[in-house]
Amino acid sequence: MTYIRIPFLFFFVLCVFGCGRALTTTSELTTEGEAVPLSSVNERIAENAPFIVSEVKNSAPPLASEGQKETSIKVDWRTPLSELQVKAGQGNPDAMYWLGVLYDHGLNTCKIDREKSREWCQKAAQLADTGSAAAQFSQGLVVKEEYAIKLSNRLKEFDQLSDEEMQNFNQRNHDALITMNKESIQWFRPAAEQGFVPAQGALGDALIFDSLSTPDEDEVKSEAIYNEGKQWLAKAAVHGYVPGSIQYARSYLLMENKQTEAAQLERKAADMGDTLSQCVLGFSYLDGYDPWNIKKDEAEAVRWFLKAIAQGEVIVACILGECYQYGRGVAKDNAEALKWYDLAVKHGDQNAGRMRELLLKFDGADEAARKVGKQIKQVVLDHLNRIESLHKTILKGGIEGNQQASLFEKHADNCRQSVNEIKAIDVSSCPDELQSVFSNWKTAYEKLNTEIAELRMMTVRVLRREYVPTNNDEHYKSISSIRDATEQLTKQTNLLMDCCKEYGMELDWASSLINLLNTSR
Repeated sequence: MTYIRIPFLFFFVLCVFGCGRALTTTSELTTEGEAVPLSSVNERIAENAPFIVSEVKNSAPPLASEGQKETSIKVDWRTPLSELQVKAGQGNPDAMYWLGVLYDHGLNTCKIDREKSREWCQKAAQLADTGSAAAQFSQGLVVKEEYAIKLSNRLKEFDQLSDEEMQNFNQRNHDALITMNKESIQWFRPAAEQGFVPAQGALGDALIFDSLSTPDEDEVKSEAIYNEGKQWLAKAAVHGYVPGSIQYARSYLLMENKQTEAAQLERKAADMGDTLSQCVLGFSYLDGYDPWNIKKDEAEAVRWFLKAIAQGEVIVACILGECYQYGRGVAKDNAEALKWYDLAVKHGDQNAGRMRELLLKFDGADEAARKVGKQIKQVVLDHLNRIESLHKTILKGGIEGNQQASLFEKHADNCRQSVNEIKAIDVSSCPDELQSVFSNWKTAYEKLNTEIAELRMMTVRVLRREYVPTNNDEHYKSISSIRDATEQLTKQTNLLMDCCKEYGMELDWASSLINLLNTSR
């Protein structure tokens, strides 16, 4: 599945399609606005909604209070966990918020616990009227969360909608999204004006979306809102790494095409233990990312994924499962792949559930396919060895009449024996795709060897004077059939080789067969 974190454009995408993610969550990652594949299986937004919402609930962006007004008790994400717990328990909203941050990002010796993160963020939000920037920011997040929950409930009936109902559904979601965004701005702005870095980034994000949703005829207003949003993003970016606002800093740097600075910021955050930045680096290494001068290094990608998941960042569990299943950066290990898929499924990743199901289905099927491959290999190699032995006898020379006829008859018998052995191989337990390719290959192999056997027996009857051809038409027709059958078997062998490679199977006999077929033409 493809997860992306695009700090402001995600609103635009949501607006266009009328459904999807309500806010940037910890289950989304990005590089330069490009989606990084987590898996080859595409998912529908409606199917994803429950997982998205569960992650939304757990999302409590961490930030540092650079330039924030003095509060009665000054705390931030660097405050020791025990101290934050005490102060949060005493009702300090800043401590509540930052405690949620630590649980969300696994920072400051704190293990990730998204349920606790959500709980403390919501507690802080309840104190928004006190004027605390952290509390006001938390309330803005709660507004977005409530929208996401409502959207998820509506999406449950998505597949049953008619075209007309779907159009109305999309319009209602679009209107609700705009309303939610404007309401969140009302909470983000006072927090941002107090110098609260995460709120500055979130405000910039929300304003840019607001500019995109402004009617086309009001271009001047739209541009002014956009520019204000960009200015707030720039303010957040100035502070560099601040937990919970790094996505906004990254967004601004990429908008300004400052790739080097963005890469340095991401690596600094990852080295400091920020699990989302570790995930971003992991995906960058998995396929390589030229703008950041990161070369493809699957082993390094797995190293970053393991660092993140060791702190409890389960969003990479599914991709780790894929790495172990397909041997990307690690040795192939289906048992290990299942372990990571199980973890992802436990945390609501529906795509991981499908990947797990396919792995279990094809794990046994792969073994069946390998067994079929070995059986075919034995039949083909035995056949080729018998042919080679006959050819050596013929090349010695001095063979005439009945001896020659016997050799050709033996060749025909060999072909028929090979056909019967191939027919006896059962491919029904193979995966559907391989089953089809194996069956087509068997048909082509049987056709060619049957044609060769018939031609050899025609030659035998001529040599024994049992048959005198009146013309060469029958002989030429047989030769033409063999040529066509040879081309078909060559084609099917190449297809079989390609298909088996996808299943990690190497057909070491196939190239020898193709060489022989090409020579025989």
